[in-house]
Amino acid sequence: MKVKLWTNTRPFKMLDVLEVAAAYKVGDESPYGPVITILPSHIFQEAEIDQHVAVEAIGEQVELPEDSIFREPAHHNRITLYPIYSAGRHPWDEGALANSRYEIMEGVTIENVSSLITSKTFSVWKGAHFLSADQLRSLENIEYAIVHRYSVEHGAEPEMNLESQQLIGKLTVCLLLVRPMRRTHAGIVQGVVLEDGTLEASRFGVAEPVEVPHIQKHFYFREEDVATFRAIAPQFLKVLEDSDGYEPLKMALQFFEQGHLHHNWWKIRHFLWWSALEALFGNNSDVLKVRVLSLFGNKDLQKGEEVSIYETGDIHPAADFKPHETIGSTLNQIYQVRNMVGHGRRVPQLYLTAVPHVFNNAELGRVEILAESASFIIRKALIHIFSQRLFSHYVDIDAREEYWLNKFGINRHQAEKKLKELEEKKHVEKAARLQEKRMSTSEPEVTLAEDGRRERRRSKATESKIRKLPE
Repeated sequence: MKVKLWTNTRPFKMLDVLEVAAAYKVGDESPYGPVITILPSHIFQEAEIDQHVAVEAIGEQVELPEDSIFREPAHHNRITLYPIYSAGRHPWDEGALANSRYEIMEGVTIENVSSLITSKTFSVWKGAHFLSADQLRSLENIEYAIVHRYSVEHGAEPEMNLESQQLIGKLTVCLLLVRPMRRTHAGIVQGVVLEDGTLEASRFGVAEPVEVPHIQKHFYFREEDVATFRAIAPQFLKVLEDSDGYEPLKMALQFFEQGHLHHNWWKIRHFLWWSALEALFGNNSDVLKVRVLSLFGNKDLQKGEEVSIYETGDIHPAADFKPHETIGSTLNQIYQVRNMVGHGRRVPQLYLTAVPHVFNNAELGRVEILAESASFIIRKALIHIFSQRLFSHYVDIDAREEYWLNKFGINRHQAEKKLKELEEKKHVEKAARLQEKRMSTSEPEVTLAEDGRRERRRSKATESKIRKLPE
């Protein structure tokens, strides 16, 4: 017979349904505590349940009793998830997700949820034109997702549902830092995991697909991204959930997220992402450039300029064409285009003409490569701040300026001086390279002594007079 166990406190909370040989009596021991009351079955009107009892609960079960008919207690059945666009589709990479589940933090995982989703999950919304074919396909084809599982005391817990939705919403921004990827129509999904292990969706979001900068169109989630996500997620949430503080970081995150979403208007994306850079590094252009180069070059500006905006694994190793764009080759141009957009000037066509790229042409032109660079700088700077727990230096603008002055010795005056020194150093090196090239391509006798040059000329003259005789 089937017995449903309830707590002995109001409002009653259902604990479990057990398959037992005989009915319980008051005083009997159950896996969840002693039976206090036999509840009248006619009140519940559940034909499949033979008996209802209230027990003096001794605490939640870590493991289910052998006679439980549930895979897990019924009140541990709420789920909120956000789909990850791709989790390892490229055969050239060895970092594709190998496991079906990864623990990120308490209650939050990245897992393959495809077994939860069936043709019935979104069946209620299939008719009456609630969903387009593309929207339905995006929802039904969800594989890996960021998942939050939580418990509710009653059938409806709007506050807990909202908190779960907000948690996943924040983590999607964190995911954007770790590995920006395309977005399909599928948004956040909430529902109940039924006894058979499938999902019954109660609410979900649909959105317009989002396109990313050119190189990121082929990005997917990897094992190394799981490790990074796990490392920074708690600190990321700490910053976002602080009601008073960390404004430079919050603004940088908001500008970056909104620039990601405004993919159809490249000017808006470009302007927002430069604003994100200013929130992180300061609003003076010279100061910003020097701080970016100092951070990526470990205080060596020239090394910072040489850092590639493409990482290992971003490009197919067998690609015929590999772009060699660096922070140094793009940072000034990002600023120049930002000024054109911000001051109402027309952006020259050379920035908007299709250029060769490892993945077909970048049809939008060089501004697409500048978007790749801006995204790279913002993401790597923020990951560095969160992973190194430097966010205390970004409580406000004053703390940010003090950090850059004390750690790197960079204020406006020093930035101008460092840029001048960098240009002078590059000028000297360029002159040395030109001289070396000139020496290597000039006549060999230039490096010889006078006697050696005279002998070489005599030898050449002799050689020129010798002719091969006919056979």
